[in-house]
Amino acid sequence: MAYTKLYYHAIWSTKHREPTILPIIEYKLHSYIAKKAINLSGIIYAINGIDDHVHLAVSIPPSIAISKFIGQIKAVSSTKLNQSGLID
Repeated sequence: MAYTKLYYHAIWSTKHREPTILPIIEYKLHSYIAKKAINLSGIIYAINGIDDHVHLAVSIPPSIAISKFIGQIKAVSSTKLNQSGLID
């Protein structure tokens, strides 16, 4: 049986790099990202960032395309954050 371990450092920014990730929002955003990554069988090593972008250090299973993994995390985190009412 083959053994594969793939490590990635993903970075994405807010729309127009606007500083919308405030400290009150940051914890919620990171928890949304973590929950989705775990549901996709990813292993999270670190989540961090500043007011206009997010960093994610993660292992992604080889059965999932990187673009699909990151796309789903970005979609879920932005949707949940918009629905929470914490941002305008």
